[in-house]
Amino acid sequence: MRFEDNLPVIYQQVLGTGFPGPPLEEQRIFGTEEVRLLRELCGDDHMHFELTRNLLDIEWRYQTMARRRGLFDELEGALATQLLLG
Repeated sequence: MRFEDNLPVIYQQVLGTGFPGPPLEEQRIFGTEEVRLLRELCGDDHMHFELTRNLLDIEWRYQTMARRRGLFDELEGALATQLLLG
């Protein structure tokens, strides 16, 4: 899961009309403005943006669990993946 809701924007661009469904931003860790700010803070470093976004997404998915078994494995996997891609 990604923390930004791109469907309404794509819908608007393709069909020229507003998305009829409810926004998903209430369920997301970040809204459009927060994603824009994260991109700005990361500058031209796309790898830094992707890594930060992935780590935040993983943490968000685990935050409501009583037992967060697997969290560190997923965080480690995200770091390893970025190291291999970068």
